[in-house]
Amino acid sequence: AIATLLNIPSDSPNYYKDALKACVIASTISNSCLQNTVQLVANILISQENLIEGCQLLTLIGRATDACRHLQNSNRWTDAAWLAKVSLNPNESCELLQRWADLMISNDQKMKAIQLLITLGDLRYVIQLLYEIHRFDLAAALYQAFEEFNNLNL
Repeated sequence: AIATLLNIPSDSPNYYKDALKACVIASTISNSCLQNTVQLVANILISQENLIEGCQLLTLIGRATDACRHLQNSNRWTDAAWLAKVSLNPNESCELLQRWADLMISNDQKMKAIQLLITLGDLRYVIQLLYEIHRFDLAAALYQAFEEFNNLNL
């Protein structure tokens, strides 16, 4: 039944509905069958430019890291960051957000990167970037604010 449902062309108007039916049937067989079927359907959806639907399926089977990677590769960094924050462990989420900040810096979007780095608690780097863009006033204010609250790890 799974093969029959998935054997229709992926550009068919009923493909998504039939693919989801195949996933439901796979869930009644075994966890391995479910994982493989959902992975296949998700990859087909993503290749057919149904990125969000594919990423949702990947997340449902515990493959949020893969979903985030697909979102990043499609330049959907905000979606990837959101998914990382709610689905990945803190270390994986921080790695993704750090890569996004690095991309912003390389694209000369340092103020946006600074905002993101503040959420990551990378204050040393934030102050360094503020100095690089000649925002000495902000760098000093940030240093002073965190020093007052004894939260600065420099």
